[in-house]
Amino acid sequence: MLIGECFRSWSLRYLKEAKVDFSLASETSTPETLMDLSTIALRKAQLAIQYALAEPEYLDVAVSDCMSRGQTQGDPLIILLALIRKMMQDISAPQHRMARKDILEKTALIIGVVSSLVSEILGNADKSMGSGIRKG
Repeated sequence: MLIGECFRSWSLRYLKEAKVDFSLASETSTPETLMDLSTIALRKAQLAIQYALAEPEYLDVAVSDCMSRGQTQGDPLIILLALIRKMMQDISAPQHRMARKDILEKTALIIGVVSSLVSEILGNADKSMGSGIRKG
């Protein structure tokens, strides 16, 4: 898949910001700040995937559709994005008081998966486009 430099740059930016937000979340002692920063980190991780695939609007609609149907089968990327959205909802819901350890572990796992996925997608995009860098 060929993606434009704009989508690639936004994807990498969102991924970098997700990691920073998660780092800040892991250092905070305030439960509300932990929930807010973890939710923000997850949203940015979700956006990193959507921009890496160069279809942020389409994927957002597809995720909403998947969640409204309660779908657990189909395109693995859509299901992953739906799981990320569900995790954001679970963290931010006042009636679901997740333990600090659970929030940090699940958020770290998701960001790790997203990081690998984005690297794979953009790495493949780079290979198909060529690096544009000439040595020698």
